[in-house]
Amino acid sequence: MQVKDSPSRFGVVSIVNHWVTAVLVLGMIGVGLYMSDLPRGPDKAQLIGMHKSIGIIVLGLALLRLLWRLGNPLPALLGTDSAWQRRAARIAHLALFALLLVLPLTGWIMSSAGNHPVSVFGLFTLPPLVDQNKALGEAFEEIHIVLAWSLMAVLALHFVAALKHHFMDGDDTLRRMLGRAE
Repeated sequence: MQVKDSPSRFGVVSIVNHWVTAVLVLGMIGVGLYMSDLPRGPDKAQLIGMHKSIGIIVLGLALLRLLWRLGNPLPALLGTDSAWQRRAARIAHLALFALLLVLPLTGWIMSSAGNHPVSVFGLFTLPPLVDQNKALGEAFEEIHIVLAWSLMAVLALHFVAALKHHFMDGDDTLRRMLGRAE
């Protein structure tokens, strides 16, 4: 398998980044939904710490993806979709990418405004992005929640579109992201 992307295929770097990000984001969604119903206490604090740590990793992976994309062509879309479907696919991919960057940042800002350090698995602590400000923290908590639900909606669309390409169109869109396209 090739390392770099080409106009027709994704390379191993893009594929691994995609699937590691997907697993982490799905885990983050599950943990986020679960911990939102927990009462304050050590269990919730531990989950919040894990959620923050993984969120920073997702942010790092998104930044790496951005740098990688600057030096690698984006493979062409496959299939026989109409012009509006191709536009929708590009918009959905851009929305996913933007959310992968913005969601962790809103969490970091929320934590900073609440004077809650962002430690990455206890290995290091990130500097606060803003000064302590309760109102700002509450506002960014709401923004974080709305963006998380938006991410879930776009991910559902992304998943359904991948299945449509695979089962209805019979093209290599999904196989290509699995590294199995011919």
